[in-house]
Amino acid sequence: MLKLDDSLTMAKIAENRGISRARVTQIMNLLKLPKEIISHVASVSDKQDCRLFCERNLRQILAKEDAAARLAAFRQLRSQPAS
Repeated sequence: MLKLDDSLTMAKIAENRGISRARVTQIMNLLKLPKEIISHVASVSDKQDCRLFCERNLRQILAKEDAAARLAAFRQLRSQPAS
């Protein structure tokens, strides 16, 4: 949305969606994950796999210091059996 409309801000998106600006920021920050992670998560359709790649887990990965550490953490998560 931000790319399509220069006048749009995260505050306006939050207002339009009925959520806080902080929540919009949290969601937008997930876009900082490496493309490999975003692509994989976007392709997941199995409900068990969706639980494995929940926002909480993805935010923990995002907290890693660099892209290599993020990818390593993601690959470790991906290798875990879904419960």
